[in-house]
Amino acid sequence: MNIRRVAAGDGPAWQRVFAAVADEDRWIGVEPPAPERGEHVEARFVGSDVDVMLLAEVDGDVVGWISGESKPGGAIELGMGVRAGFRDRGIGSALLDALLGWADGHRVVLRVFPHNERALALYGKFGFVLLEHKAGVWPRRNGEFWDLLFMERPADR
Repeated sequence: MNIRRVAAGDGPAWQRVFAAVADEDRWIGVEPPAPERGEHVEARFVGSDVDVMLLAEVDGDVVGWISGESKPGGAIELGMGVRAGFRDRGIGSALLDALLGWADGHRVVLRVFPHNERALALYGKFGFVLLEHKAGVWPRRNGEFWDLLFMERPADR
């Protein structure tokens, strides 16, 4: 496994992973079909001094990502995804460890669905704590409204 910063030309590889996770219709807020965002990823993250996206590769194939976006007040907002078939192999831990190294000294925040028990266990392992549980706030196309958890890892960790 290799963890590296996103580079020019990585948009399509990231898009494939993003779309695969979105197609599962369970783990991230984007529902299928995932919008094309590969160009946005390159424009936002390649060469940025304030935002970062890291990719996880296995045998040269991009299988996961994690992003850290600077927010007003100095917080870093985390987003991530790992393709099915590559979970429970330490990829999420490696991505999160690398991102937290990059974000050292900053508060890191995230949003996660409460049914994503794998992600909750990962975030707990890295010292994230629950800030707020909002019931029925994430609308789905099928008419459901999912709960959303807001978590943080304080800057002084």
